Amino acid sequence: MRDLFHAENIIRIEPSGSQDMAGVVFPRVNRLDYDANFEDGFFPAHIESNNDLEVARWLEERERIYNHVRPNHSLDNLTPQE
Repeated sequence: MRDLFHAENIIRIEPSGSQDMAGVVFPRVNRLDYDANFEDGFFPAHIESNNDLEVARWLEERERIYNHVRPNHSLDNLTPQE
């Protein structure tokens, strides 16, 4: 996870968070506990994984994903429109 984080943020002044990297590295349903005093809050201080299929099914039944487009952006390429 740290390698992905550093590769993505190598040239950024304001680094992105590690949540996306955790989603790639840790399978199933995970709870990420962040603490500002742990590695400046960039990485979770604790990760709790749940591999219970019933929990995954429960979450799948209730989870909704919505398309969100920011104002002044196109659905085709998501670049600012002038």
